[in-house]
Amino acid sequence: MGGAQPTEHLIYDCEILEIQRKTMKHQIKTSEGTWPTTNRDLVAKYSHAFTRFIKSVDFCKLQLNILYNGSYSQIPGIFNLYTTLHFGRFI
Repeated sequence: MGGAQPTEHLIYDCEILEIQRKTMKHQIKTSEGTWPTTNRDLVAKYSHAFTRFIKSVDFCKLQLNILYNGSYSQIPGIFNLYTTLHFGRFI
């Protein structure tokens, strides 16, 4: 899979992050939320679960996968959402 990975792919579809996503989905559903949810709700309603998801991402593993697949621009999306969460602006 070459090319840039949009934020939505990393949050909702990326196979490498399946375990972390399952944990986040469980946390959201236990707080009576629904999955899938919007990026806006991840930041506004489920920021605790989403922050835990981001902090649990193994960026080294993602980078190794990127190197193996020969593309160097696959992970900026999750950095954008992480920055948004910490600085209070939604992209």
